[in-house]
Amino acid sequence: VSRDYKEAAKWYEQAIDGGSTNAVFNLAMLYEAGLGVTRDIERAKTLFLSAADRGIAEAQNNLGVLYSESQSNPEERNRALFWLLRAAHQGLPEAEANLGLLYRNGIAVKRDYQEAFRWFKSAAASDIALAQFYLGEAYRLGDGVAANKTESAKWLKKASDKGIAAADTRLAMMYDTGIGTTKNPERAAQLFLKSANAGDVS
Repeated sequence: VSRDYKEAAKWYEQAIDGGSTNAVFNLAMLYEAGLGVTRDIERAKTLFLSAADRGIAEAQNNLGVLYSESQSNPEERNRALFWLLRAAHQGLPEAEANLGLLYRNGIAVKRDYQEAFRWFKSAAASDIALAQFYLGEAYRLGDGVAANKTESAKWLKKASDKGIAAADTRLAMMYDTGIGTTKNPERAAQLFLKSANAGDVS
């Protein structure tokens, strides 16, 4: 498999020379993951930026995420919002979910739970598991919206069904107490075990 990635990296380099925007994005993905090439986040950023400038929404999203994670470059963190908005305005639900995280955690923006809720709700409607989890959390905690345990359970179940371990934990507590859903200790135990096996310690 590693050899296949190495061959892919060579092919993408050649395709870039021929002007392929998709090759720029795909090579960036390899550098970000360290597949077929030595992992190089700075090189990935450069390539994602090139593809993002050419309007590739997925590149704009990935660049925004990498910028938001930058610990040593405040200027990059401040650019995270710009690129995630560009991707979201192209209709990319993953970017909407990532915008929700920016606003929820106050990264590159002032923390704003209502704005986070708005982005999570939009992404959750497009079946993005992470957004469904955080939407469930928003309803559970009353962050940016009136607390609604029934709505919380609904969205946490969707996230749980997609393998989000933290959703299993929250949902297990709801089944254990009967808050937001019908009390079901057996189902609670199953979910607690599932989340523990997945490594969730929340």
